[in-house]
Amino acid sequence: MPAEAPKDPNILTVAQDGSGQFRSIGAALAKVTRPGMTIQVLDDATYVESIAISDKALHERLTLESTRSATIAI
Repeated sequence: MPAEAPKDPNILTVAQDGSGQFRSIGAALAKVTRPGMTIQVLDDATYVESIAISDKALHERLTLESTRSATIAI
């Protein structure tokens, strides 16, 4: 069962164990709907992903943050 969305609609959450809305940063990135959103990594896992930003205007001011010292290799 997917995790409940955070109260702030500008935040998308990621955790490999399923406790976030998404299990990968790329999956969350694909669901960004407007500039200024935040992708918040909730766990301390290692994320090794290849991502592409195809719509620079949509992803403007995007914030990627790790609340528990996740390792992000993009």
